[in-house]
Amino acid sequence: MNPSIRQTLLEKLEEVLSGIRKSNGFHSDIGTALVLAEGKRDLEELPALWLTPGTEECENTRYGEDSLTLPLTIRAGLRYSLHDAPELQERAMATAAENVLADIRQALGQFEEENETADSVRYVSGGVEDWPDWSQGEASLTVSVQAEILYSTARNNPYG
Repeated sequence: MNPSIRQTLLEKLEEVLSGIRKSNGFHSDIGTALVLAEGKRDLEELPALWLTPGTEECENTRYGEDSLTLPLTIRAGLRYSLHDAPELQERAMATAAENVLADIRQALGQFEEENETADSVRYVSGGVEDWPDWSQGEASLTVSVQAEILYSTARNNPYG
């Protein structure tokens, strides 16, 4: 049996996010470790990227279609080692966080351009979820992006 349109969209988005690599013109290589759905955040395994689909909303149209909105949370975990100049480390981590945020937004745009199934892709919000506490020796942070994919299917038919 063929996958549902939702599953097809998620698989294509996984492919695009996995392509976030410097060799593909991005600022980071965060796409090298992609996990579908939220998993345990093992700090030994950072950097990593998590793609978590949410509960979609459906609006029936008068044209016999379902207009669906699929919310997504995309999180990127980054980690650095502390050194003798924490103020330099803070700036480096802030720059890396901004680069990863820009990379994810760029990948969402690429996904929208390349995908004929999605009606549109919308960046909703994003930024650093939690900054490290340098005084406690923490050296990891999470960048989070909220996005939505809008797509349509025939009424009550997830496959078409």
